[in-house]
Amino acid sequence: MLILIAESKSMSPMCSQPAPADGTVPQFASEADAVMAGLRGMSAVDIGKLLRLGPKNAVRLCEDIYSFPDKTTGCRAGEAFTGVVFKALDTPSLDAAAHGRFDRDVRIVSSLYGLLRPTDVIRPYRLDFGMKAAPGDGSLTAYWKPLLTAALAAQLEREGESEVLALLPLDAYKCFDWKEIGKAATVCTAAFRQVCDGVEKAPSSDMLKRLQGRLLRHILQHGITTCSGLLGRDLGDMICEDVDDGRLVFTTA
Repeated sequence: MLILIAESKSMSPMCSQPAPADGTVPQFASEADAVMAGLRGMSAVDIGKLLRLGPKNAVRLCEDIYSFPDKTTGCRAGEAFTGVVFKALDTPSLDAAAHGRFDRDVRIVSSLYGLLRPTDVIRPYRLDFGMKAAPGDGSLTAYWKPLLTAALAAQLEREGESEVLALLPLDAYKCFDWKEIGKAATVCTAAFRQVCDGVEKAPSSDMLKRLQGRLLRHILQHGITTCSGLLGRDLGDMICEDVDDGRLVFTTA
């Protein structure tokens, strides 16, 4: 089972430190260079207007753009992102076997790098999938969709994977043609519902991300290799009660 998660906007300061010598090169490194090169030459004010960023984030992205060619610094993608999903996953505390599964079975969907292995060395950035920052002034979602669909389908065929678990927000989910992916593998998603005193409600955005991270951690720790292997499992703070047309339904209090 191949598991997809998305980048986070927050990144570790490690990404500005000397790059690890034993990291891997992202599959779409040249495409990432092209995206950043297309933004080079613009001021922070211009970047803010084009990408609808506030002054602080525009200045930060401008710095990232101009320093991007320096590949002597960076960190592994699995250590780079520090958002809620990644904090809940807590990779530093995984045992060696679970960490190995993380590197092997998880891919990170990135607005800049497309599709990342946890071992890929990346530079800091702050982009959104909907930004019109792709070559040709299109959105990054539209730019990545054919590339990532072909790359994921090829990986599934190459590695003999028959299932994909997509733990993705909608913007990252749209970077794939799922009808095409469905020809190569069974695609599963996860839905979460919160029940308090008999009343069901949708989890908050932060809670949803935290549950996704906890789910991924459980999968890696327990070596679960199929979506059906989650059915009926009590994960401590949630339980998988149903599988509905490729959607795993988790209930939490």
